Amino acid sequence: CVPSCSGSCGSDGCGGSCGSCPAGQNCSAGVCISPTICVPACGGKSCGDNGCGGSCGTCGSGQTCNSTGQCATATAFSCMGKANGFYADLTNCAKFHSCSNGIDWLYNCPSGLLWNSVVSACDWPANVQCGSSSGGGSSGGSTCTPQCTGKTCGDDGCGGSCGSPCSAGSV
Repeated sequence: CVPSCSGSCGSDGCGGSCGSCPAGQNCSAGVCISPTICVPACGGKSCGDNGCGGSCGTCGSGQTCNSTGQCATATAFSCMGKANGFYADLTNCAKFHSCSNGIDWLYNCPSGLLWNSVVSACDWPANVQCGSSSGGGSSGGSTCTPQCTGKTCGDDGCGGSCGSPCSAGSV
């Protein structure tokens, strides 16, 4: 056998060695290299996979990590049969639900804001009809009244629907 070394480390092809790497380095294709250092990717995340085999954090009791790496409270509100999107909470106007592939996530609006089903966003109380006149519950906890007047399909403002799902261009 004729030894053949194509680099500074590794096997010579005949059972011998072309050399070894300094401490902390590995031989790859005859070249000494430093091992790849994984940098965790947790920017803006409070939970979930960090991309390096670890975690960005864990959620508290009664919470689950959602797809964006945020802890959210799973609730009894059902997204079953609902399109992906945002829905008013049935009991509290300061909360809303996000349905994503049949999974429900409950969120709180920032302090001082209430969920506005018309614009699908947290909004100033003056812009939100909350309670029995508009759906979306109340800021204090009363129930939601569906708003289906003049509608044959679509969102009722309470996380349900008016009749059947809307076809394109229907209301």
